[in-house]
Amino acid sequence: MLATVVQDILDDFQTEDGGSHLIESQATRYAQRALAILGLDLGIGYVIDGDDVSPEMPESHREIWIMRAKVMACAHLRARSAGNYSWKSGDESMDRREEAKRWADLAAALIDEYETAVHSINPDYDSDEVTASGIGLLAERGSRG
Repeated sequence: MLATVVQDILDDFQTEDGGSHLIESQATRYAQRALAILGLDLGIGYVIDGDDVSPEMPESHREIWIMRAKVMACAHLRARSAGNYSWKSGDESMDRREEAKRWADLAAALIDEYETAVHSINPDYDSDEVTASGIGLLAERGSRG
């Protein structure tokens, strides 16, 4: 299942020329980290064993897992594109200054979708208890420092 999730993430972050904005090791790391967060948010102790996830995960949870991993990928891509600039040479030009903002906007939309989906499964879900700023910082449920 992990390999399928990683491939889904890579497919969703393809470039215009068919490449990927991410490499497989990055997508794998985001999937692993996202599963831990999803487990906390849903109150289910999901564990990765090789390519398998236990306990068995319903398709709806898998889709939410992918959303969470995409948020992490967007944060990475936003940071990577933060220093982009524009240039113009003759008839050609490229403006990449807004790329970081587009990644941030996508991450915000995914976080909203993620939180709605998690709350529909776990009505006790409170995003402030588990993550900080939606970027995946882990905290123990109920801890306040």
